[in-house]
Amino acid sequence: MLEGTNANEHWRQARLSCFTSSQIHHLCAPKGFGKDGKSYIRSRVFEAIARIPADPEVNTMSTISGLVEEGWAIKAYIRQREIDPRQVVVQKLIYGENPKYACTPDGIYCMNESTDGLSWNVEVWEAKCYQAKRHMEMLEVSTASELKAVNDECFYQVLDQMLNVVCLDGKAIFFHPAMPLEQGGLHVINFRKRDLITELKFLRERKKEALEEFNRLFEKHTKNHEAKILGSE
Repeated sequence: MLEGTNANEHWRQARLSCFTSSQIHHLCAPKGFGKDGKSYIRSRVFEAIARIPADPEVNTMSTISGLVEEGWAIKAYIRQREIDPRQVVVQKLIYGENPKYACTPDGIYCMNESTDGLSWNVEVWEAKCYQAKRHMEMLEVSTASELKAVNDECFYQVLDQMLNVVCLDGKAIFFHPAMPLEQGGLHVINFRKRDLITELKFLRERKKEALEEFNRLFEKHTKNHEAKILGSE
């Protein structure tokens, strides 16, 4: 995903026009897509046609600090849980059931291999390194459902990663380097598929509807452009 503090160009190109987990919350308004959701779908169509990102990359001190500290968050969690770091995959782009669905979890924990040797039982990790006020707010959240109420962006990001990676569990990992780990510096919220059946169904349906709208708009714009070119000849 990264080269230093900048996005890897191969990664950037591979996810162009995809509905990504980090932005999937735009599709999850309670009543339809709304203006925000429709705008996000249009941006996917733009990327499919133009083959460049719809939004400029923003490298502020805050975003760069967050990217760097997310790596430390994963390392801190690995040490705390005494996990073998060789079982954790990082910065891996994953496509979902449709190649237009994609995500790059901060960590994919490969827990154990299936008995037939054809797959692995894994869970996804999403690390967040917020500034002090936002981090303290996250410390008051203990369940995925509570997280949805105060930070739906993070909630749907983890949920969508679970769909794309096809796993039963996920974790939102909140980290602040200035705080002792045992006093809120590291705070983890568990996501379990069995507790989120309704939310997962809702997200699947919204993604399906978004893909249908994407295909409709893509066909419309490409055909209109072709017609204009032919008409000018």
